[in-house]
Amino acid sequence: MLSEKRNMEAAQRFIKQAVVVVGHTPESVTTDGHGFETFEAAARFCCAFDELRNYLRPYPIMGETISLSERRRAFIDRLVALQVLLQSAS
Repeated sequence: MLSEKRNMEAAQRFIKQAVVVVGHTPESVTTDGHGFETFEAAARFCCAFDELRNYLRPYPIMGETISLSERRRAFIDRLVALQVLLQSAS
């Protein structure tokens, strides 16, 4: 959850929903006071992180199931491709 202003009620609802999805409470929570100078910087990071996460996550096609080993292989293949791309760009 990213918001420009603090909202304790919304943050508590978000954490409760996250605990239901993940199944346990988080060890730590990053807030606006930890690592981002501005709201815009945090928004840029979240956007880039979402793009990278979506790139690395294998998605099933037409309801097919993907085994854990196939997910790992797809993740590793995409990670290696990304590393090659980044090395060639520098």
